[in-house]
Amino acid sequence: MPNEPSSLTLTPFELTRKALMKALEYDELRIPVLPQVAHEILALTRDPDSDLSDLSSLIYQDQSIASRVLHISNSAAFAGMERIDSLDMAVSRLGMRLLSEIALSVSIEKNIFDIPEYRTEVKWLWQHALASALFAKEIGDILRLNGEGLYICGLLHAIGKPVTLLALKDLPSEIRSGLTKEEAFLLVEEFSISVGTIVTRQ
Repeated sequence: MPNEPSSLTLTPFELTRKALMKALEYDELRIPVLPQVAHEILALTRDPDSDLSDLSSLIYQDQSIASRVLHISNSAAFAGMERIDSLDMAVSRLGMRLLSEIALSVSIEKNIFDIPEYRTEVKWLWQHALASALFAKEIGDILRLNGEGLYICGLLHAIGKPVTLLALKDLPSEIRSGLTKEEAFLLVEEFSISVGTIVTRQ
């Protein structure tokens, strides 16, 4: 039986593929998690005894979410006669359900879809995820199904792709040195389903 090729004879693509396979086999992937405030906001929106003041207090703890809430409340789709500069007023205008979707979306975008090395490609992946989430929610509303649950499913249906890119980023530079973007996305296509399954389980 011929000996396996040494690491010196492997291409950057082969080295990286081997490292990803090892990370999957030994459960060494770093799985990004949502910030605690996002979990608390989602829990609060499902609590029948909670109110909008509780939600405002939580949103104040995360400037990214607070900024997005203010921006959306003043967008053409939701703006009233006057501009909103108060987070409390923005929370009141948007309501519990939409706020939970905003909190989840901002947290996922910030913690999973922020990969500077692949900024252009990841932006497209994020737009695809968000569009899928919005379409899924609309379908759920039409069919009187759980729109919030379908929104989350749409948002996360291809989560293995950005997490695979994060896994590539985590590899030592000497392993992935010389790997092209085209080769990176060949690995994304190969490993994203396995990685997405791990994310879903965790």
